[in-house]
Amino acid sequence: MPFAFINKGFLFLSYTLFLNRQVCNLIISALGDDVKVENCNIGVCYFPRLSCCSPYTSTVINGKHSCGPQPNVTEPPVDTSCCPVNGFWAAWGEWSGCSGSGCFKCGVATRTRTCASDSYGCSCAGDATETQSCVVMATWSEWTVATPCNSTSCGSCQFQRKTRTCNGENGCICK
Repeated sequence: MPFAFINKGFLFLSYTLFLNRQVCNLIISALGDDVKVENCNIGVCYFPRLSCCSPYTSTVINGKHSCGPQPNVTEPPVDTSCCPVNGFWAAWGEWSGCSGSGCFKCGVATRTRTCASDSYGCSCAGDATETQSCVVMATWSEWTVATPCNSTSCGSCQFQRKTRTCNGENGCICK
């Protein structure tokens, strides 16, 4: 949560990040300083006379009294000297289905990940996509209860019916 205070026309913002330590250290070092200084309370004072905080002067911009001129704000270049050596990768996604052209044919499954530190100017080493060989096959779903046992009394034996479905691709059948 940001903490702010005003001193002589400047707004001071200080942020404290409470995250997983490894990620927090990466983000803090990649972002740079934890204090930001911006101009504030630089409006025109009308009483007893038009005045502005130094170094600004009273001027009219778009028909309104303003203090100006405002300095051009430039962002400092991103400092990548503190980036982790290989960057910071997010977790791998799920594997895709097998790309084979028919039942029991060879194919390829893929999964991807993103470079979480890239948006902070820290690139990642390695591949964002991983592939592995696979064979197109049908798979059974998990068992589901179609008819539950209705009686819980001792000696009332019953049968419970469960079902599952065949998830077959490209004409594959379950065995």
